[in-house]
Amino acid sequence: MSDGSTPAVPAGWFPDPAGSDKDRWWTGTEWTAELSSRPVSRSRLVASAEQEIAPAPASVRTRASAASNGPYTVWIWLIAAYPVIALAPLFVLDFRSLFELTATDPRGVSSLLVSPGYLLALAVGWGAAIAMIWFAYLDYATLRRRGHAIRFHWAWAILWLFLYVIGRSVAVRRETGRGTEPLWITVMLWVLTTVGLCVWVFWLVASIGAGLRTLQ
Repeated sequence: MSDGSTPAVPAGWFPDPAGSDKDRWWTGTEWTAELSSRPVSRSRLVASAEQEIAPAPASVRTRASAASNGPYTVWIWLIAAYPVIALAPLFVLDFRSLFELTATDPRGVSSLLVSPGYLLALAVGWGAAIAMIWFAYLDYATLRRRGHAIRFHWAWAILWLFLYVIGRSVAVRRETGRGTEPLWITVMLWVLTTVGLCVWVFWLVASIGAGLRTLQ
């Protein structure tokens, strides 16, 4: 930078030193993560400015790359949809028939445990849980390739998937200033599915009660 013998370059938009096709904002002393919405115009950078503006440090280039690539991946959106995927198998089982059957035949429970619907629901539930941990790893690896220096480790998803969503959102928010949408979508889906499950259970119990009364 200028040592006092040459004038400092004033603040303005200049070609991105991180290598993107956009202009990056120069504050007069350092580069920021803010990019212009229009492609770079190389002719606007005069030779004197090229000599006086210092190249962005590696940490700045890494953060700029992370900001330009964005904090969103297809994997985090799939993880956000997990509440819906996790509860979907419950609606495959015919609980009403189960309770009506056990009211007349105690062996009805054992029949359910080997039924195709129960086995399918069990396979979907476990498969979705394992897939979400794998998605967390893929999301973590994608953020690393994009240059995100602040990352929440994917292994937390093994302990609790929602914990990974929270930690990841905080990490990318600190680095890019955005990226919390998956967290809010996850919370919203958990609330909606919980309310929907409560309504469904209430209806199921009422329906089963009415069915059992007709059998008596």
